[in-house]
Amino acid sequence: MVNYDPLLSDGGQFSLPELEKENEAMRQRIAAIRQQGYKREQPQTPVWDEIDRITSSLSDKEYHYLQGNEDFRASSEAVNAILQREYMRVMRPIVEQTKDGKEALEQHLSLLKRLVKNVKNEADKRDALFDEYIREYSDRTWQEFIAMKNGRTQQ
Repeated sequence: MVNYDPLLSDGGQFSLPELEKENEAMRQRIAAIRQQGYKREQPQTPVWDEIDRITSSLSDKEYHYLQGNEDFRASSEAVNAILQREYMRVMRPIVEQTKDGKEALEQHLSLLKRLVKNVKNEADKRDALFDEYIREYSDRTWQEFIAMKNGRTQQ
C-alpha cells in the first residue's frame, strides 16, 4: 500500500517507509553536523600547553605565591568560569540521555521543587524580621533584638 500526501510531494508518490528512511538520513546528517561543531582544530602549540609548561616548572612555593597575585587569581577565575560553562553545555544533554543521569536529574528536580517553597518562606520571614528591626528596634543591636524575639534577655 502506498501512502500519498500532496503536501509532501510535487505530484509523485512517497511510501511511508521511504519517508522514514529519509527522516533517518536527515537525523544522521544533523548528528554529524553537531559532532563537527564539537571538534575544533587544535593548534600545533596550544596556549594550554604553554600555560601548563610554565606553571609545572614552578615549585609549590612559587605557585602558591603566584596564586596570591590578584591579577592571576582574577584571570584564573575567568578561565575557570568559561571552562565550567562549556563543560555544562556539552555534558548536560549527555547526562540527561543516560538512565542514571535522567533518574538523578528527576530526583534533584523533585527535591528542588519541594525545597524552594520552604526557602522562599524562610527568606520572607528573615526579610520581615529585618524590616521590623530597622523600623522599630534600630536603637538595639541585632543580637539584642534576636534575643528579645526569642524571649531571652541579653546579658
